[in-house]
Formats: sequence, C-alpha cells, structure tokens
Amino acid sequence: MTRIAKKVLRNLRKTRKPPKIDTSRDWLAKIKGKQNLHATWEQDKKIKRDANFQKLLIGQAKHRAKINAEKERQEEINVVRLKNLKKARRAKEKRNG
Repeated sequence: MTRIAKKVLRNLRKTRKPPKIDTSRDWLAKIKGKQNLHATWEQDKKIKRDANFQKLLIGQAKHRAKINAEKERQEEINVVRLKNLKKARRAKEKRNG
C-alpha cells in the first residue's frame, strides 16, 4: 500500500463512533414527567371541580333566597288583598243592609 493509503486507514481506525447515550434514564425521566403532568392535571381538575361545585351551591342558595323572598312578598300582598276584600264585603253589606 502506498503511504497515503496507510495514513488514511490509520485515521479511519482512530475515528471512533461516539459512545451511545444511555437512553433508559431519559426514557424513565420522560415517563416520570408524563406521570407528574398527569397528576398535576388531575389535581387541578379536582380543584376546579370543587370550586365549581361551591359556586353552584352559592348560586342555588341565592336562587332559593330570591324565590323565598318572592313567596313572602306574594303572601303579604295576598294578606292585604284579603283584608281589602273583607272590608269591601262589610261595606257592601252595610250599604245593602
């Protein structure tokens, strides 16, 4: 072989492939990252669900309070109407005598 060919072969033999990176740890880290992400998502979902449930309860309480207030108002109006009807009947009886 010629001197140049030997030199090229030597250089080729010296160049080594870089060592393979151990991807098992990277894989494990990715899995743990996904698990952590899923866990935080589940936790946030529970927190939001609980908050929405509390909002629902508050809204229902306000709605019930409005309904009860309206019922009381209608009852007061009915009492006043009943009194007025009684007065009107008495006045009519007195007139018709």
